[in-house]
Amino acid sequence: MGRIDQHTLTGVLCLSRRLAFELPDAALLWGVQVLPRYRGTIVSRLLMESALQWSEQELRIHWVTSNVARNNIPARQYLERFGFERLAEVGDGIKEGEGSICMRRRI
Repeated sequence: MGRIDQHTLTGVLCLSRRLAFELPDAALLWGVQVLPRYRGTIVSRLLMESALQWSEQELRIHWVTSNVARNNIPARQYLERFGFERLAEVGDGIKEGEGSICMRRRI
């Protein structure tokens, strides 16, 4: 999914169905990129709203999940604003600040 301002691609959000047998009812949010000058604008909200709307229309999707770097506080806060909750930490026992956090939102 992407957003365009006149002729400029201002942001993209990458979402795909999980094909893994572990979570057959989940979509994976694996990337959000917004040009620096468009951060803090409506662009990132519209991207997420489009992704969640798509997920709601897919009958087999009941969750949207995302893995976020443990030290990426802005990304975690962004997901929390849209109702994502922390599910688990991956990489416990490694150096501080490394590893990731799995977050998910019910559809």
